[in-house]
Amino acid sequence: MKRVLLAILIVFSNLALAISEPPKGNILQILPYQNRVTTEVQRGQDRDSHQKSQAKEGIETNQNNEKDLDVANKIKGEEKPELSNIEQLYNRRLGDPKQVIYQYGYDFFSSYQVYEMGSLGDSYVIGPKDTLLLYIWGDPVDILGLDGFYSLEVDREGKVYIPNLGVFYVWGLTVEQAKELLRTQFAKKFKNFRIELSIGKLRRYPVYVTGYVKKPGIVLINATHSVLDAIALAGGIEKNGSLRNITIVRANGKRESIDLYELLIKGNPINIKLKENDVILVNPIGRTAAIYGAVKRPAIYELKDNENLAQLIEYAGGLLPSAYEYGIKIYRYENNVLQLIDVKLDEKALTKISLKDGDLVNVVSIVDVKRNVVKVEGYVKYPGDYSLSDYPTLSKLIDKIGLYPDTNLNYAEIVRLEGNDYKIIRIKPLDIINGITDVELKNLDRVIFFPRWMFKPIEVSGEVENPTVIDYYPGITLL
Repeated sequence: MKRVLLAILIVFSNLALAISEPPKGNILQILPYQNRVTTEVQRGQDRDSHQKSQAKEGIETNQNNEKDLDVANKIKGEEKPELSNIEQLYNRRLGDPKQVIYQYGYDFFSSYQVYEMGSLGDSYVIGPKDTLLLYIWGDPVDILGLDGFYSLEVDREGKVYIPNLGVFYVWGLTVEQAKELLRTQFAKKFKNFRIELSIGKLRRYPVYVTGYVKKPGIVLINATHSVLDAIALAGGIEKNGSLRNITIVRANGKRESIDLYELLIKGNPINIKLKENDVILVNPIGRTAAIYGAVKRPAIYELKDNENLAQLIEYAGGLLPSAYEYGIKIYRYENNVLQLIDVKLDEKALTKISLKDGDLVNVVSIVDVKRNVVKVEGYVKYPGDYSLSDYPTLSKLIDKIGLYPDTNLNYAEIVRLEGNDYKIIRIKPLDIINGITDVELKNLDRVIFFPRWMFKPIEVSGEVENPTVIDYYPGITLL
């Protein structure tokens, strides 16, 4: 009985175990499906991640390329300055996008450096905040033990203090006058001495820069600074401001005018010194005219009253040797249309032609047609252009051009222009060399030489006295 009960228990245990575990066959069927789903999900995630990575790399690459392109353009100098309204007016009429002309002189201040240097001399007028350098030697130093050097700052009231000597009022005195004042006071106390006085640190004072400058307002300068320094400190002159009509208004109302063309074109220095509270007024630009073509410095220039075409050409540095005698053309706005005026290149006539605001002058160049020239081409050592005056015949020319050992001496060509057509003249260089014949050359002749191996040679054999091989050349005959 116990054995029966034990067998029943074993059967029920196996049955319960079989029910609790999922079938192994189902596991084998489900796992591949789960793996496929997981793999596809992972592949989709990897693909999205790869696309995002590529997009990011593409953006970074484009940004880097743009940066590289900007740098390359800057290196090549392709970043051109923006054209002003005046420059646009003229450049629209040039008709050549590759050619650009700019207003002359305005880049002068772009690289201008302001220095605090320069000699003042004994005529400098002393004022508050100046520093005077006093040098003493002689008995006061050797016997009494005074210092041989003093740095004296002028106070707000224009006074300086010198130990053992006192207080002195120097405001408004020149350096020479202050030196004489101190010498007189020293002489009352000392004998056998000498003094020297100079300027150390300079005071700064305001001047006003206004009108057509980039940063109008007050600038602080010292006595070594010039009008140009003050304008440079104000950022330079705008392109709608005048380089030729700059006014300095003094504190007493006196006015002085400056023309920067005196410096920029003629090289004359501008030595006007500024004083405290002076006003620099840059007036609006006046009349302008542009010149281009066969001139040395094509540009847009500002004109004063009654300036003529000859002066404009002078501003442009003069004419190039290639200027055409009858090739000056003036494009002028007149009666609401653009007129064309033709002018002959005559010095006296040019001075009589006045210019108007907006005139565009084109100096036409001579067409590059060579004269008095013969051109050598082909299989020679020294091809090129030769003067017809020096080599009027082919025999003289052959002596200079250098024939190779294998240059074809049985055939050469002269290409000659006759009327509207070209004519080919066949020649035998060997006859020229041997003096049998010669050819007189003409202007623009082209003499062409060939190598011997250019054409297949002709073999002469059979019933002949002297069998041989001769060079072939165009036009050769049986006899």
